[in-house]
Amino acid sequence: MKRFVQGEMYMQAEPETVWSVLADFHHVHRWAREVTHCEPLGDVPRGLGAGRRCVIRGVGQVDEYITRWQPGESIGYSVSRLGPIIRSESDWQLRSAEQGGTHVSLGLHYEMAWGPLGRLLDRLLVRKRLQASIPRVLKRLSRHLGNNDHAG
Repeated sequence: MKRFVQGEMYMQAEPETVWSVLADFHHVHRWAREVTHCEPLGDVPRGLGAGRRCVIRGVGQVDEYITRWQPGESIGYSVSRLGPIIRSESDWQLRSAEQGGTHVSLGLHYEMAWGPLGRLLDRLLVRKRLQASIPRVLKRLSRHLGNNDHAG
């Protein structure tokens, strides 16, 4: 069964500026501190089908491939298996804010391995950790853009 966690933050930067950082897919380590190394995978340099291998501090290594690419609006990418999470999909959405700036949302759909044990592990640990990671990632992006943090 798929599970889902999400978060949103207002950022003072315009959608085009936020998009330019997210679209620079192979350089996520420049703003996401937990990513210690990132390298391109495959032959697609940008957009749909582009891939990257990331080393995440304290977590391990994942391969990610862009599965949705709507410039200025959204980017989605699949994430390879990591421990008990057999597959996941990250979903970034950008929405212009009335007052200027951008509402940025990040959602994560994921599936657990190990049947009943995986469901228990999800309830006790995984879901809480994933949900807590989303505001941290959004804050790091916001700080990289030179914004004040406004979680929503």
